[in-house]
Amino acid sequence: MSARKSRLIVPIQAHAMWMFKDAINGYVRENTELAHSACNRDKQLDDMNRDANTKLTAQTMEDCEQLRGYFNLILISRALERVGDHATNIAEDVVYTAVAEDIRHKSVAASS
Repeated sequence: MSARKSRLIVPIQAHAMWMFKDAINGYVRENTELAHSACNRDKQLDDMNRDANTKLTAQTMEDCEQLRGYFNLILISRALERVGDHATNIAEDVVYTAVAEDIRHKSVAASS
């Protein structure tokens, strides 16, 4: 398995940690702008995860000897995406506790 494939994970990790950092800093500082910023980046992280999974899955077909390695990268990508989901939940709680505004599921409700 080439190092180039594992590099798909690095941007996902950086994005998830950026979201987590902003969510925690938003909580500590009661800063709703940081919290909103973290929430707004969740879809991009979802897209990055989906793209990495698509590429890694396709690669398993071409290099089946490395199936276990690709599968591990898919699991890592999914776990990092969950870090972003948890960061979003923290950020939503920051907004709720700071200004009593429930922003959960707003994008879903707006598109209905």
